[in-house]
Amino acid sequence: MERLYQEYKDIADFRLVYIKEAHAADSSWPVPYAKDMGITNHTNMAERCEVAQKLLSDKKLTIPTIVDGLDDRVNKAYHAWPDRIFLVRKDGRLAVAAERGPFGFAPALQEVAQWLEQYRAGGEEPPLPETAVPIDYGLTPERELRGDWNMVLTAGDEEMRGVLHIERSYGTLSGHATIEGDDDEATLDEAHLDLDVLTMKVTAPDGSVYRFKGYLHGPDMFSGVWTSEDGSERIECVARRRK
Repeated sequence: MERLYQEYKDIADFRLVYIKEAHAADSSWPVPYAKDMGITNHTNMAERCEVAQKLLSDKKLTIPTIVDGLDDRVNKAYHAWPDRIFLVRKDGRLAVAAERGPFGFAPALQEVAQWLEQYRAGGEEPPLPETAVPIDYGLTPERELRGDWNMVLTAGDEEMRGVLHIERSYGTLSGHATIEGDDDEATLDEAHLDLDVLTMKVTAPDGSVYRFKGYLHGPDMFSGVWTSEDGSERIECVARRRK
């Protein structure tokens, strides 16, 4: 990103917006660097600004930077978590709207570089394709979650596979889930997406209830943990959208 900025800052305005920490040490999905650096979920703007400054210093970034507020207004508006790249034309329309990271990050840098190179060479903004669609095409929870998901479920040493079907019905997300080798269906009672935090509730055929909490990683993958309502069972889950 820094190389892109240095190469094209003479023809484009760059802004890096620091949003909520993706994998804070006290989150449900911490990563080693957050633990090592003591990065926790921000409780005030001073903490968020301090971590943003650490990022700029550690990565040696000189891109002009804005810090999102604790209301996460920018994050919510752009569905940016954990990271996302946009290129905005002069008329306000989006020339590039990347998939969310980490999978969408590198391809977006290349796409932005290609667009800016065409802009520099021709002196005019490259036209939008005729197939361009509004930016909200994939940002609503029902559009992001609806469909069939192949799940890999791990409980201790046991690994199971299943399918989760999510649909929109009467304004809410619901559906059903099946486990490979078991013909009985569990009922998906609810599914909610807040930024990229995904929560769900299912009721098994025997009446037991399981709740899920995890994260959406772009449009085709989510991961997290199913926990029985009494806390006795904990099942790790990685799901990918069925093509």
